[in-house]
Amino acid sequence: ATSSTTKKERAVQRTENVKDKVASREAALKEKLAKFRDKKKAEATERIDNNLNKVNQKRMEMMLQHLDKMSSMLTRLENIVSRATTDGKDTSQATAAISSARSAVNSAKVTIQTQSQKQYNLTVTSEGKVKDDAKSARDNLRTDLQSAHNLVVTARQAVASAISTTKSTLGGSTNGK
Repeated sequence: ATSSTTKKERAVQRTENVKDKVASREAALKEKLAKFRDKKKAEATERIDNNLNKVNQKRMEMMLQHLDKMSSMLTRLENIVSRATTDGKDTSQATAAISSARSAVNSAKVTIQTQSQKQYNLTVTSEGKVKDDAKSARDNLRTDLQSAHNLVVTARQAVASAISTTKSTLGGSTNGK
């Protein structure tokens, strides 16, 4: 119970640190935007800054949901394989495939959780270069989202492989499940 408490405390502390950093970055951005002559450009810049972080959070939540579903599928497969093991069947290939898929899912989860902590704030250098700054931040977000998505796809393929290996190992029978 002590380790889980410390993990929770550390997670809360990290969240508070991120919130503090975000608040200070937002204040600095608003200060720079207040100096803009073109108020529409300032409003658009602020909106873009907010939207980049919302997109990141939303995509990471969706990817975590998919990974949780994959993890529950692997748990069900493990149960099926353990029942087959008690029936005396050789399940070493299925067990190895499930283990490989589990590590792919866990690796993707770690990356997704790290990605969800990232902040994509615009670093406005000048009013004339705000479009380039926004494009740069958007491109960074897109690249990071694409790499996270690729990990989820790899995990999904590993789970599909584990399912097919388990099915072939058990002779197509999953004990009615």
